[in-house]
Amino acid sequence: MTLNYGQGTPERPSQGWKLFITATVMVILAGFFVAGRLAVRIRSKMLGTDDYLICCSLFCSIILTLCINLAVVNGYGMHKKQLSPQQLIAAMKWFYGAQIIYKVLLGFNKSSLLCLYMRIFPVKKFIWSCYITLGIVITWSAASVISTIFQCNPVAGFWDSKIPGMKCYNTDAFWYAYAIINIITDVAVLLLPLQQVRKLHLPVMERVGVGAIFAIGIFVCATSIIRTNAVAISMQNKADSTWTFIPRSTWTLAEANVGIICACLPCLPMLRRPFMFLFPCFSKLRSRNTASKPGYNVYSVSSGQNSKHVELDNMNKSPWEIAAKARKGNESEEAIIGLEHAGT
Repeated sequence: MTLNYGQGTPERPSQGWKLFITATVMVILAGFFVAGRLAVRIRSKMLGTDDYLICCSLFCSIILTLCINLAVVNGYGMHKKQLSPQQLIAAMKWFYGAQIIYKVLLGFNKSSLLCLYMRIFPVKKFIWSCYITLGIVITWSAASVISTIFQCNPVAGFWDSKIPGMKCYNTDAFWYAYAIINIITDVAVLLLPLQQVRKLHLPVMERVGVGAIFAIGIFVCATSIIRTNAVAISMQNKADSTWTFIPRSTWTLAEANVGIICACLPCLPMLRRPFMFLFPCFSKLRSRNTASKPGYNVYSVSSGQNSKHVELDNMNKSPWEIAAKARKGNESEEAIIGLEHAGT
């Protein structure tokens, strides 16, 4: 039995294979990065809310992949005129489910990053900024999910346009609005920690290096922008949506899973060597007292008039592992992050 992954035939061409392969490869890559992140956190006993949220993102990505692949199996990726009424209804049902879960997934991605920021920089004003941004992300995600569910009345009108009295609101305006606001929230989450990085007591080039770690979210912004362009192009022929929507759906899958991967990168110490190769300024992050404590970096955070320093293992361990070791020495996590020390 031949696996149907949207390969089509000369008589009935299909672009579904693009979606099927993209969805499968991307979810496997995202799963690999989440597994690496969890391994680091579990080993260092530092599991937190951000880790649970990224697991929810991965779960949503798995459901998204299943929905997209089942839509492809039922004919999504072919021209509408080549699909039977039963195939078209089945394909659009699965595509409808994918639209909903995609918006939930992005909400989890951004929430996980914001919670990670609050663990790294537990400064009161910054935390309030994160909470406000988190509130906006959750509210917008919930509103977009509800709007997607009820875009047609009755709901079944999305996949069966022959239902008597069926009406759908202006989906063009909604898709444009969602894409634009999604980019805005991506940029807001990307820029949020840069002010805290600026306050690090490090030379300029070293701060640039640290900032680059947080700026990896620019890849998510890039995929969001490319997807928005694909959405605009797909609007030119909505009548054949099972064919013309393939590029935008492909970028939707890329955006969702790149978000998961980028949220995991700062938590994976094994990626420091590639980062130091690509960004030589990272190699300048050396301890100011390397003579007495070789192999360590100093991470400095300004808190009011006091400057706190945290020693981080240079290449082989993540900051979370160092924090776990310090805990065993009766030192708090906050002290390791650099905002509180016992006795201050």
